[in-house]
Amino acid sequence: MCGIAGIAHPDQRPIDRDALEKMTRTLSHRGPDDEGFFVAPGIGLGHRRLSVIDLVASRQPMESGGGQVLTYNGEVYGFAELRRELEGRGERFRTSGDTEVVLRALGVWGEEALGRFNGMFALGLWDSTSRSLLLARDRMGKKPLHWALLEDGTMIFGSELKALLAHPAMSRAIDPSALRAYLVHEYVPAPATIFRGAFKIPPGGLLRYRAGSVDTRSWWDIEFPQRHAPGEPADLLGRIQRATARRLVADVPVGVLLSGGVDSSTIAACATRAAGKVRTFTIGFGDGSFDESTHARRVARHLGTEHHEERLEPGRIQDLCARIADVLDEPLADHSILPTFLLCRFARESVTVALGGDGGDELFAGYVTFQAESVARLVDWLPRGLIDRARSLAEALLPVSYRNISGEFALKRFLAGLAHDRALRHQIWLGAVSPEVSTDLVASHLRDEARRSDPMAPVRAHLERTGARLPLDRLLVQYCKLYMADDILVKVDRASMASSLEVRAPLLDPDVVSFATSIPPSQRIRGLSMKRILRDAVRDLLPPGVADRPKKGFGVPLGSWFRGPLRPLLLDSLSPGRLAAAGLVDPPRVTSLIEEHTNGRRDHRKVLFALLVLHLWHARWVG
Repeated sequence: MCGIAGIAHPDQRPIDRDALEKMTRTLSHRGPDDEGFFVAPGIGLGHRRLSVIDLVASRQPMESGGGQVLTYNGEVYGFAELRRELEGRGERFRTSGDTEVVLRALGVWGEEALGRFNGMFALGLWDSTSRSLLLARDRMGKKPLHWALLEDGTMIFGSELKALLAHPAMSRAIDPSALRAYLVHEYVPAPATIFRGAFKIPPGGLLRYRAGSVDTRSWWDIEFPQRHAPGEPADLLGRIQRATARRLVADVPVGVLLSGGVDSSTIAACATRAAGKVRTFTIGFGDGSFDESTHARRVARHLGTEHHEERLEPGRIQDLCARIADVLDEPLADHSILPTFLLCRFARESVTVALGGDGGDELFAGYVTFQAESVARLVDWLPRGLIDRARSLAEALLPVSYRNISGEFALKRFLAGLAHDRALRHQIWLGAVSPEVSTDLVASHLRDEARRSDPMAPVRAHLERTGARLPLDRLLVQYCKLYMADDILVKVDRASMASSLEVRAPLLDPDVVSFATSIPPSQRIRGLSMKRILRDAVRDLLPPGVADRPKKGFGVPLGSWFRGPLRPLLLDSLSPGRLAAAGLVDPPRVTSLIEEHTNGRRDHRKVLFALLVLHLWHARWVG
């Protein structure tokens, strides 16, 4: 995997090469093996390379010889077939990797070529004839791409926000509406970023820049048929098997990130069938309610993998939190980034590429929130006042437990979500605080502007645009476009790239996605039984019972750690003085949250982690 950056002026003035080099070198962790630059009047492209295929020849930025120059981060699987098709049209190749295939495909087919790429990518293509820049991102958003239009009409772009921040004209002013959205969702939904004037290209999106003007649109969107046809488990397994085999192609060692859940176990099984003995990696915890390492070991023994295990002990967590601030140039409060970062660093000691199970829960309805939705529909008819009363009683009477998805924690979150409609309650169940609470948390001088924003607007926008009609299909659009794209895939990308590890997701292969969107909802979830067809497809590959294991998640025991090993960091980072100096949130309200949590009166683990990440991030990137 790689890192890309660039500067494009609206005219042919010289490029500030020093600025371009600084932007590109902020991405050295994404590409430690090589760097390259292309500079011409009005355009500068930078590239950092992690060599995976064609280790010597495929240097970037790459020129076509016909006036096009490509800087590209990603992998296109099955590129050999595309190459043969292009050769049949008279194209001649100098290299054996996928980069030149991408470059020449774009030259032959233009934007239409994007739909031919099966893989993960973010790219910048300069056309010297039209003096235009194309920026584009893969279907599901596995690889990131950020951009900003400066006051003089100059376009800057980069794989991560830190590349934009390295440009001397880039503002670090925080957007209050994005701040409020972060407190609600635990991430900033695309296309916004935490900084004013900086944006993300959404999954399946592209941008055209020419002479200071910008045009953005989607080149792909997730689609559901008007009529669903039942799918066969064997067909699904075959698609996953082929997707996994495609992602095992590399000129460097490849492994599997194995949690012991059904998704990662499926990928490990398919990788073993395709490649023989593979290496698997897992993280364990001392708290049994969070630990899945015993299940991972059982799967590894069953498959005969070369298994490696690391443990995350409480004594390591404070240093790990501090390190995460370097990784995140935009706040992300998914606490599973902590073990994910450690797991990727551990795996990188042995392999350069790893396969993961991301996408299974979004495509096949595997989160506990889908079970909650089934229950919610049974009680939606109850008077709102009765639900509010039940919520108040639960908060007052149920004891606080800091275990992973404990009964009282789940019930309180469930009741909080019932105060909102079907789409929005899922964001409440997944997020840190409600929109109402988020307004009170924002610092007083930012509150008026924050209040005028709607943190749920991205949810409504995606649901208004989709052609999906069935309620579960619409929920899957919501999860793929928001939670997966702006949380899960960002987490995996940043955690893996920080250690120069490339992570690939077979379950997000277009063949698997098209299968998942074509089947009726009953094959995904019926009652409280989730991911039904996926479990049926892989049952015979895995040890008895693994295919039917409930979802546990990859979290850490923050609730208890905030009262133990993380308490000093929490109190120091969120002290009234530091909060006032940062000027992002209201110090008295935060102090009250800390006191309630550390005294055992309330469980504020999610919002406290969101606030901790926010201020560690601010100290590193703004303050």
